[in-house]
Amino acid sequence: MTKQQPTAQELRREMLQRVEQMAEREFADTRFDWLRSLPRRRALVVVCYTTLVLYGIGVFGGFAVLTLVSLIAYMATLWLLRLAVRSAVDLPEEVVDERMRAVRGVTYREAFIGTMVLMSAYLMVYIGNALLAKQGVFAPITADQLHELAFVMFFAALALPGALYAWRERHV
Repeated sequence: MTKQQPTAQELRREMLQRVEQMAEREFADTRFDWLRSLPRRRALVVVCYTTLVLYGIGVFGGFAVLTLVSLIAYMATLWLLRLAVRSAVDLPEEVVDERMRAVRGVTYREAFIGTMVLMSAYLMVYIGNALLAKQGVFAPITADQLHELAFVMFFAALALPGALYAWRERHV
């Protein structure tokens, strides 16, 4: 007798039930309420992007210790930011209510626009560097520096949805 394999639909339902249970636990969790006030969430967003600036300075300046410490601090503040907004930007649509869907829709749209601005700025730096370095105005940016700049841009875009949600939303 062979045991029948669960279908993809059954697996999806089971996964959604687990995510719903996790979301209910997070929404009921009061351990991090001290972090969820609007001024503290905004301060956390500022600290998150400040550590990102320090990471960029460390990478471009060749300061390995500053780079490592700021990267660890960035990841820690990103984790705290996720806790502060109760992972609301990470939950699937089936789990959240209509109001949160609307707020997240606006947040995602603005995060997308912000990411496009970051990518456009990166492209402008790349093109401007190529044109101005060819004219001898300044030394060209190396491929390693462009790679490092891409990481800074990626980290900024990674935190953007949670940062926008934490900055704007009155009650989390």
